[in-house]
Amino acid sequence: MLREMPSTLAAEWQTFLSLEPHGAWADDLRTGMICSLLANINAGKGKTFKVTDFLPNVHQPPKRQTAEEMFAMLEGMFPNGKKH
Repeated sequence: MLREMPSTLAAEWQTFLSLEPHGAWADDLRTGMICSLLANINAGKGKTFKVTDFLPNVHQPPKRQTAEEMFAMLEGMFPNGKKH
């Protein structure tokens, strides 16, 4: 497709995509907007939600677990050392 596309059209698309949100990130943003609206409608007094409260944290590095936290997670999966 890019081989057949004129460079002027490719430049126009590049400009458009730099200005407008697109892809999965835009979908997450729209969903976050709806969720924050509904949460704020139903929130108690003094409680407000932001759009970012409902966005996935895909750009944050995962929290490092301690050995104790890992062991506790395994114990929760296999209580009493028995597989389910």
